[in-house]
Amino acid sequence: MGDLLEVIIKEHVWFEEFTLPFTDNRRYEVMTRFNYDKEFGIQWNVDSVKSLDPSLSFALEGQEVNDPSYIDELEFLAVRLEYMTKTEQSVFKTVIETEQPTSIRHIINLSYNLDCYDDINAGRQKGHSYVEVYAGDGIFPDPAFDKQAFIVLRIHARDRKHEPNIYSLALPLSPDHYHMAQSALKEDLDLCRYTQCGGSFGELYDYIPVGTKLSEMNRFVVLLKNGILDGTKETANKIMAVLEAECPRTIAEATNVVRHLEDYQVLEDSIKTPEAFLQSLAGHDQGFHADEGIAGPTDWEVYGKSLMEQYGPVLTGHGIVVSQRWKCEKLDEEYVITKLSGSLKGHFWYENYYYDEPMSQRELMPYIDDIKESIVCYEQYDQLAAYFNNKLLGRRIESLIPDAEVADGRVWWILEIKSHGALTSVELDVIQSEWKNQCIDGWGKEFETFCITEEDEGELFVRLNSRVSSITITAEQELKGNNEQEEGMQIGIAL
Repeated sequence: MGDLLEVIIKEHVWFEEFTLPFTDNRRYEVMTRFNYDKEFGIQWNVDSVKSLDPSLSFALEGQEVNDPSYIDELEFLAVRLEYMTKTEQSVFKTVIETEQPTSIRHIINLSYNLDCYDDINAGRQKGHSYVEVYAGDGIFPDPAFDKQAFIVLRIHARDRKHEPNIYSLALPLSPDHYHMAQSALKEDLDLCRYTQCGGSFGELYDYIPVGTKLSEMNRFVVLLKNGILDGTKETANKIMAVLEAECPRTIAEATNVVRHLEDYQVLEDSIKTPEAFLQSLAGHDQGFHADEGIAGPTDWEVYGKSLMEQYGPVLTGHGIVVSQRWKCEKLDEEYVITKLSGSLKGHFWYENYYYDEPMSQRELMPYIDDIKESIVCYEQYDQLAAYFNNKLLGRRIESLIPDAEVADGRVWWILEIKSHGALTSVELDVIQSEWKNQCIDGWGKEFETFCITEEDEGELFVRLNSRVSSITITAEQELKGNNEQEEGMQIGIAL
């Protein structure tokens, strides 16, 4: 990335040039100096600006720097400029000349409204609404934000030591933006990790199968934008409902589902009885005609039940989904139990001696009952699957419950995953990642603050090591004692 914004600050007798955006150390130096000068009444002013556009320099020169937020805005503007393609920078230069903004806030907002200037010579175009995305309150939009974007993603590089290791992209994305991101991160973007951070339909990201690569995701969003998703929340809700009902495991399956969106109906949440289902079906499906032989309420209920079996309604977070042509995909009715395990660490605080001592997994053995009890006491965390972002994976998981147990004379933490059928390797990887996050800044953080008090001795604190040491997969019927089938799957994998 090039340095697209350089600012020279004047203070009575000295000048200093700032290249934006700052490094962390440089930012600390600048802010420390600004706060020191402000305390002694020394005024900062923007003396000159070097940028891609002389008009931008003219708009900023001479302005007073009265608050650290002004420096924050300058720095964000520099980042925003770095996210623009050369074509966008060219348009932006002309927009600045046309509008002649007098504040950084106005300049930032203009940078997000370039679509209002499709024909620069004609000025702002009708039909392209100007949107103020930055209100001057210090809460900045994502630098990659685009008013036309369905989903905005943060791309996380695998090499965390590389700078930058995070880059944002708006979907659907152009080849120029794709290459800019790849050049910045120095990695194959299909191999990176993604998190959703906005977009007009950003919640759709949670209904895309886990493990989907960026290039595949972009093609899927392009498909939605080119005729399937009409820009309304109603259609977006239907897409999410249908994807949740069918629960596809690959982007190819998800694509097939949305291509047949017209073959699905999303019924009202109030439809709870067979008769109500029958009446709703008659109202939604113009080709549906009730059996003329129905004589009374009992027949209506029987007929309604048979139709529910035929259509296979599925309850989702966006309503009840039925298909006019086929039953929605049913989840595997056989439960599979997957156990993740890892090490525990502890330290004991001796209150009478005012020091603490680390404890190994073996030394934690006498406290196993107390450790298990302390885990179970967090009842609100017994269904951690509810915190999963991906709704398709969340639907396959019946429960996700932490525990502790003894093996090989040592104490281990256990995460028991009860799922509809076996999980794929990709799904298991995502669960491990989610669990790691829970260990660091979720359930695990809460658990780590819990202490086990030993009377007249002190307090024991236990911490979970988020690294998974082993994985065991077992069909639920085996756990119930049904061991007749020797082919029941039980696998131990050392990581």
